[in-house]
Parts: sequence; C-alpha cells; structure tokens
Amino acid sequence: MDISVEDLQEIFYISYEMAGHRLTNLATQHLDITLHFLRSDDEGVVWKA
Repeated sequence: MDISVEDLQEIFYISYEMAGHRLTNLATQHLDITLHFLRSDDEGVVWKA
C-alpha cells in the first residue's frame, strides 16, 4: 500500500496537520502500523503529541 499525508490532504481537502493526524489514527487502527503524531514549533516546543 502506498499512501502519504499529501495523498490524504488532497483527497479529503484538509490541512496537512489534520491529514497527518488521520493517517496516524488509520495506520495504527487498521493497518497495524505504529505511528505517533507530534507537532512542534520552530524552537522545538511540543504542542501536540
């Protein structure tokens, strides 16, 4: 299976962040791939994990 955050972003017309979050959830639950979503700013401060 070949899928990327950019693919989801284009298919569902959503932001890159939302596509990354959806991919994390879908891959973990349905594809049995362990992924983690992390968002940080330019200084390295973690905003979402």
